[in-house]
Amino acid sequence: TQALNVKALYQEMTAWYKATRTSSKVQGELTVERIRTQRGWPKLKAKAAATRHLATFALELAMEYDSGSPHDRRRVGVAQLLADFYEIIHTESMFMSSDAREKLPNIGRRLCMMYSELSVEASTSGSRKWKFSPKHHLFLHLAEWQALEWGNPRWYWVYADEDLVGQMIEVAHSCHPRTMAAIALYKWLSLIHI
Repeated sequence: TQALNVKALYQEMTAWYKATRTSSKVQGELTVERIRTQRGWPKLKAKAAATRHLATFALELAMEYDSGSPHDRRRVGVAQLLADFYEIIHTESMFMSSDAREKLPNIGRRLCMMYSELSVEASTSGSRKWKFSPKHHLFLHLAEWQALEWGNPRWYWVYADEDLVGQMIEVAHSCHPRTMAAIALYKWLSLIHI
C-alpha cells in the first residue's frame, strides 16, 4: 500500500541521514498525509532548507530504482541536475567562477526540459505526478540570468525570512485584532529572549 511505501521511504531517508550526517533534516515522521495534497498531487510538506538537502538523497533513490526505461533515465537526469545545481551553489563563493556561470544556465534549461517531459508523460497517462508549476519558470530565470547577474543565490535566499514569517503568524493568531501590532511585537520579542 501507499502507507507501507512511505514508511519504507522514511526508513531509507533516516538511514541516509545517519550515513551522511546531514545537519538539516525534515522534522517529524514521513506520512502519506505529509506527501499528499488536497488536490491529489504529491508534495512534501517540510521546510525548504531541509527539503533542499534531500536533493542528493533523491538522486541516490532515482539511481537505485533505475530500470533503464526512458522514464527512469529522465527521472535520474532531473535528480542529477538538481543535485549539480545545489553542489554549485554550496561550493561557490558569492561571486561565482566562470565555470559555474557557464554551467548554471545549461542546468536550468535541461532540468526544466526533462521535468516537462515527465509532466507530459504523467498527464498523458492520467497520473497526478510531476506537476509542472510556475516555480519551474522562476528556477529557469534564476539559473539563466539572476545568479549570473546578482551572484550566488546562497547569499540572498530567504529561508530564514520564511521561518520568521511562520513564527509571526503563530504569534499573531494568539493576539486580539485591536491590539495585534503592539502585542505581537511584545510576544515575539519575548519569544526570542531579547
